[in-house]
Amino acid sequence: MRIGLLLTVLLLAASGCACPPAEGAATTPPAAAPAPAPAPAPAPSPSPSGGAAEQRTPAVAASHAQYKRVEGTSFQNACARDDQCSVGGCSSEICSAEQGVSSTCEAPVDGWPSAGATCGCVKGQCLWYRAVSGGAKQGADR
Repeated sequence: MRIGLLLTVLLLAASGCACPPAEGAATTPPAAAPAPAPAPAPAPSPSPSGGAAEQRTPAVAASHAQYKRVEGTSFQNACARDDQCSVGGCSSEICSAEQGVSSTCEAPVDGWPSAGATCGCVKGQCLWYRAVSGGAKQGADR
């Protein structure tokens, strides 16, 4: 009994979670959590608006239940360039202007709404976006 309690205390102390659990997320023990996905590479464009043939559209709608979590709204997000944006969190789900951001280690059953998107500077804010070439525009996913 004492060993189990000791392991639980050590596990909680080592996790260093700084964010509250996400709304609607299924909580799993850290030992059972999948390995974090590799952080998406920042967009190659040094400018916040991308190239002339590329438009950036937010990947996560502000109305999405996970928006505050993945867009790191509780962290610094102002930016002028992509290299000022960082991916953080236990599952590499947070895009913010702060480096070293941590989070709790749960994941929504249907995945993070930022899956397949790129963390970068869009209109002065670090956020997940999708590049849209030409005149076609995409709406925010989910």
